[in-house]
Amino acid sequence: MDSHYFIGIKLPENVNIELSRRAEILKQHVDYKQWTHTDDFHITLAFLGASDEKTIHTLIDTINKEKIDINPFIINLEGIGGFGHPEHPRVVYGDIAKNEPLSALKRKIDNSVRSCGFKVESRPYHPHITITKRWIGPNSGSLNEILQWTEPKPVSWICNEFMLFRIELNKAPKYNPIEIWPFG
Repeated sequence: MDSHYFIGIKLPENVNIELSRRAEILKQHVDYKQWTHTDDFHITLAFLGASDEKTIHTLIDTINKEKIDINPFIINLEGIGGFGHPEHPRVVYGDIAKNEPLSALKRKIDNSVRSCGFKVESRPYHPHITITKRWIGPNSGSLNEILQWTEPKPVSWICNEFMLFRIELNKAPKYNPIEIWPFG
């Protein structure tokens, strides 16, 4: 069976700690099935899905040859948001402020991914960090209530690399970086 992969940005420890703090507060108030492990917080650039190793090595070679020319840039984690119904969002996430360097990186990654035969997400890119997903039931509050409990603190960091991750479902953490591309 083929492994699943994605390209993303791993977060620094101080951001993981802040997101874990938010998750612990949320767990007291909302019922969700799946909470992100502290070491699995990330920003997805491209979800690749299931793939064989040969195609993954082709993708790695493609990205290495293209030498994605991006300088390190600042990422800002802002508040909390949700995807889905406002009364019970299916995903609760840390919201990332949009910025041009992140958008440029996403476009370049999409070009590489597409050239290797992977499908690229057609919806507009909304950078975020998943905190929890799969709403369970009536004990979970609305997104507005969730926002009251989290007291989000803005956090910023310098992004200086992106990675290819293999998803290892039966492990915790389950996102294993297998290739790292530094900027600059």
